[in-house]
Amino acid sequence: MYSCINKSFSQFRLVRFLAGIVLHVFFLVIPAFAQDSVFPNQILIDQSKIIGPLPTVFVPGMLACSEPPTYPVIQELKRINKSPNWRINPGIGGLDSLSAEPSSEEEWTRWEESLKSSCNKLKQDYPGKITFSIALMPEWLSKYPEEKTQFGDGPWFIKSRFSPPSDLGKWAEIMKRIVKIHRQCGIEADYIVWDEPDWMFYGTEEEYLSLYKATATAIKEVDPSIKVGALGVSGWDGKRRIIPGKPDDFSPYDHNMVKGFIDFIGKNPDVPVDFIDWHFSSPSSIASEVTQTMAWINAAWPEAKKKSIYFTIGEGVFSSKKECELSEKAASYLIAQYIRYAQAGITSYWATSLFDQSGWTSGDWRNVGFFSSQTRRGEGVIKAKWNAMKLLAMLSGNQLGVDLKSSFQKDFHIVATKDEKSLRVLVSLHPEFTGPEDIRRILLQNGYSASELKMAVAKVFLPEKNRLENLRGEGKYEEFLQLLMDKLEASDFPEKFKNDALEAIHQVRVNWLASASTPQKTVIKIANLKAGEYTIKKYLIDQKHSNPFRYNEKNAGEITSKVQDEFGKGKMLCESRLKEYLKEKKYSEEDYSLMRTQFDKGEGPDKMSNFVKFMKENYKELDRFKKSGGSVEEIKNEIKSAIEVFKKTMQGFLSETFYPAIDGINQLPGIALETVTDKKTLIGNDGLYQEECTIEPYSVLMLEISE
Repeated sequence: MYSCINKSFSQFRLVRFLAGIVLHVFFLVIPAFAQDSVFPNQILIDQSKIIGPLPTVFVPGMLACSEPPTYPVIQELKRINKSPNWRINPGIGGLDSLSAEPSSEEEWTRWEESLKSSCNKLKQDYPGKITFSIALMPEWLSKYPEEKTQFGDGPWFIKSRFSPPSDLGKWAEIMKRIVKIHRQCGIEADYIVWDEPDWMFYGTEEEYLSLYKATATAIKEVDPSIKVGALGVSGWDGKRRIIPGKPDDFSPYDHNMVKGFIDFIGKNPDVPVDFIDWHFSSPSSIASEVTQTMAWINAAWPEAKKKSIYFTIGEGVFSSKKECELSEKAASYLIAQYIRYAQAGITSYWATSLFDQSGWTSGDWRNVGFFSSQTRRGEGVIKAKWNAMKLLAMLSGNQLGVDLKSSFQKDFHIVATKDEKSLRVLVSLHPEFTGPEDIRRILLQNGYSASELKMAVAKVFLPEKNRLENLRGEGKYEEFLQLLMDKLEASDFPEKFKNDALEAIHQVRVNWLASASTPQKTVIKIANLKAGEYTIKKYLIDQKHSNPFRYNEKNAGEITSKVQDEFGKGKMLCESRLKEYLKEKKYSEEDYSLMRTQFDKGEGPDKMSNFVKFMKENYKELDRFKKSGGSVEEIKNEIKSAIEVFKKTMQGFLSETFYPAIDGINQLPGIALETVTDKKTLIGNDGLYQEECTIEPYSVLMLEISE
């Protein structure tokens, strides 16, 4: 009996022991499992695990404009509290001012003094690091001075200004003089030889390479420490394009210009080069582009040159189509770009230009700048991606390692940093549409050859290329995939290929919808913090926060109306002053109406000269002439003076009234960068902080923890 009781008791103790283990596991593991199921995305950061200094690419970079920053832009630049990297447009660095060949040293001196003055202003307008794009040929030095073919927007896009020089020696001398003046003015710039030569250089590839060699050598003779880069092609795969309408001028290059340059340096290793630049690289393509470029370099260059080369990206936009480029989508894309570029080893990135070509006063948001503008005059209303740039500017110190656990790995873009005072985690949830690439990958995995897929592209994609590209550019991805399916179903491909391709498209569609429409429940865990009190701030850019475009939509065009109203006040003021001036000069109301009607007809840079020409030819129609007399020259001078009155009145209005009003708009809630959390919290001895949140697709979040 005893033995039985003892045995039963022992069994009971064993059962109780095992039950205790089960309960212990239940209370420890189940809550953790439950938390993982509630928050399927986990961002894990150990503040003690530093992986190195913050990469240089995270310094905000942007293109300068033909117009200097206006008051609201200057105020916003001050608010990012960090000097940006500037890329100065072709011509601004000095080539635009050399309209004729100096014939004496005295003329060179006068030009140099003028250039010094403009460079001092340039340094004031664009404080920070500067990289010049050298890409504008003085007409007197052009190989084709008589060729006036226009190939782009704007009167200065003519072949003679984008041709190789007729004399490389004279070109090299100009380069030396310009670089010396930049140095004398305290501008310690880098230089890129040309801008998008795959379509903006009217010469052969050999002529570009000769131009590069002469330019880089001349710059290094001034100061060997200056960094000189090549190309700046419009895309990594940029090839020489045929001039529209003149196919016999030059043949297209038959290979990648980046590879052509690398092969040239391989054969001429004494030619100096510090970096290679290209434009418009996406987060999904940058890694493969860098890998392939390095493979070409490793195959062609001597060891010492391989080690010193680095890469930069100039210009990159999400889409020039309205909503994509102006809303939270552009902000999330911008952050994704910077993070992926850093991962690929890119050292500098100039995101896009400060201004559009059009803006709030017209209600037109078509273009890609950080700030709105109107007919090349900066207005300065911010966009959501400017708020993203502000978040980038807050990153500082060292970079921390990030461990992401998620089924949507490719949609999350994360960087974490720590300085002496704060730890910051910047998260962009940007599902990038890679439909065609994903379809191709699936079909290759299913055993189809690259040549079979190339034939399918020729039959299905190429006939609808423009339509498909427009749909992709507008973010209409479902319509894009549907069009592919319709074309496939109507094709004469074998039934098996057709079905496999349709299934691949369906699979891509399902995956895409899951990425693009699913809010992601996420927990950010920061480990190994010191115990104590911290300030927690959370910044957010999404459809409801820090988003001028969505704010304007939601509030029935409130920003557009405010800007138009403010600008309307200025026009009324200018017209009033103009009428007063004309009245003093004995012009009638009818004269004013005639002149105003004629002036409003004009467009572009010839507007003023066409107006003056009209008045010169038709001055007899004016009451000023009929009743008061006066020579053609008098009337012509009076009209010029009237225009100056209008201009000066407008300039005063802009600086004193309009631009301050724009700056006020930029600071309104819903438009400015918003803090959605600002609280104090105690962190215990376990050193762990957790932030639980739901992140919407195409949004940006920054978590800032400060002692």
